[in-house]
Amino acid sequence: MSLVSDHDTRTLVWMIAVMFPHGSYFAVGYGGAINVPAIDIVSRASNIIGNLVGSYNDLADLVALTVTGSVRLHTSIRPLNSALAEPDDLDNGRIRGGAVLVPGAQ
Repeated sequence: MSLVSDHDTRTLVWMIAVMFPHGSYFAVGYGGAINVPAIDIVSRASNIIGNLVGSYNDLADLVALTVTGSVRLHTSIRPLNSALAEPDDLDNGRIRGGAVLVPGAQ
């Protein structure tokens, strides 16, 4: 399961707390800071992994391709309260691409 953060420390601390034990948080992209109490990481055996794939120009090119319709993203929006069903839905092919969990979504 992927969680997307806005680099707000409170959001990241919450994300680490709701991850499955031994889960991983992947910091992707540029900017921001990570400030999480060590006990929150150690007690859940969590991982924080940095991932930079491509350059900033590669990202800009991908966004441009998406805007022109040359690349289609497969993402669905699902309610946050469906989070426990998401791993099963992923495993059984009921989610194509990715799913975004949003509080209050229908």
